[in-house]
Amino acid sequence: MLRKFPLIKMSQKNEVRKNNFWNILSDIPEINIVAGPLSRSWRERVQEEIKLFQSWINIDPAFPFRELRLSNTSDRRFLVSLNSHELFGVREEEWLDVSILIPINYPFSWPSIGDPRTDIIFFNRLKKWTNNHPFCMPPIIRTWWRKFRGKAGITHFLYAFSIFITIAGRSSYRKLKFILDL
Repeated sequence: MLRKFPLIKMSQKNEVRKNNFWNILSDIPEINIVAGPLSRSWRERVQEEIKLFQSWINIDPAFPFRELRLSNTSDRRFLVSLNSHELFGVREEEWLDVSILIPINYPFSWPSIGDPRTDIIFFNRLKKWTNNHPFCMPPIIRTWWRKFRGKAGITHFLYAFSIFITIAGRSSYRKLKFILDL
């Protein structure tokens, strides 16, 4: 039997410090439309993905991603802005546009972040953050993703990515704003 991930305590940056608890498996709502890029329902799935992403940003303003949108060049490519200061510890707060590539068998396989042809700055920062070690999502995510049976989406993936990139980073001892206690 699968064990649930621990609750993650998050703090929002505002005048009154407010703590939230997030359970990876249940707090981000599932997407009801199970459709891949080759499905007739793909357009509805894309709209649901963007709607869920926008609603999650309203719930968790510390989420280091913004502006999820479908690329004009491909139905299997999304673009998202990420806060490179928050994720990679660069000095200035800078928002980078990064690609999210959707596999053919999505949503049963998770997407990948970054296109090596266009997201060079992202990959350079990722490489520096992990001390030139390759970064890939841990195998436990595969089991977690399958448990959703096609109802997990880009928002779920980006949250898992932000947690594991924090753990894998060279300054993982530094607690970032969106993760206070693992």
